[in-house]
Amino acid sequence: MTLAPPAEATLAAVAAFGLAGSRHNLPAAPVDDGAWEALVAACVDAGLVGLLAAAADAGAVPLGDGQAEALRGSAAQAADRSLAVERAAAAHSARLAAAGVDHRVLDGPALVPRVFRDPGRRPLASVEVLVAPSALGTAHALLDGDADLVRVRDEALPGGVGVRVRLADVADPPVEVAARGPEGDGARLPGLPLDAACVTACARAAAGPQELIALRDVAQIALVDPLDCELVWARAGAWRCTGIVAWAVAQAWQTFDLADKTELSVWAHRYEPELRGPRRVSALAQRLAQVLHRDAV
Repeated sequence: MTLAPPAEATLAAVAAFGLAGSRHNLPAAPVDDGAWEALVAACVDAGLVGLLAAAADAGAVPLGDGQAEALRGSAAQAADRSLAVERAAAAHSARLAAAGVDHRVLDGPALVPRVFRDPGRRPLASVEVLVAPSALGTAHALLDGDADLVRVRDEALPGGVGVRVRLADVADPPVEVAARGPEGDGARLPGLPLDAACVTACARAAAGPQELIALRDVAQIALVDPLDCELVWARAGAWRCTGIVAWAVAQAWQTFDLADKTELSVWAHRYEPELRGPRRVSALAQRLAQVLHRDAV
């Protein structure tokens, strides 16, 4: 039997759980087992099962008989995967450092602990590591069987978003983030400054495919104190993705129905793209421009 997918509003409410100022409401009464199974499966696919489990643990999602057990199993699998990603990132980073390869961990364990009070709410499916183009072959060779957990890149932004941002363009010294190593020991990952992490998170949200959890990352970063908005704007301008950053922040506020305003969210809602001369633009840029125009009407 094919289960009907949960309503988009329900998934958005799960994705918004715990966000200060969100006016989304989760279901007030238990749903039937078929609908619950579909909701859990959809949350697993969307990277939201950690938030669903947190909402259930807090009593924000009423459960029927046996429904908690199914959720615990899915949440445990996601947590196991997340730990494997964190340890693989730490091991790969250590091998890169030993080989003298400069690198940055773009997301995952180098970002989540800095913006989520409870990192367990944001389980990780994989992690991206940025290296210079000349080091790409070495970085791939050092994956040591972890290619399904660690993705090596030579560009900080997804294809079709902004300019090609190489490791040399990041320029900033790494921000060291504590992580669990392969043996459970402490490790330090070289992460991005928070303003750069904000821009890359916005680009991931625009590129998809897991838009809801990517927008949750954007909201978490935007609500972090202190986030230097001027640095975000400057970085977005330098990387030629200001419109995408504005779209992602505005979309996060709209998707999660956030009442609280920040300097970044106010700027995003007021943003108007600059008019330039004729030029070729990507299909993604065209789509985002259409969305920005639609939302502004």
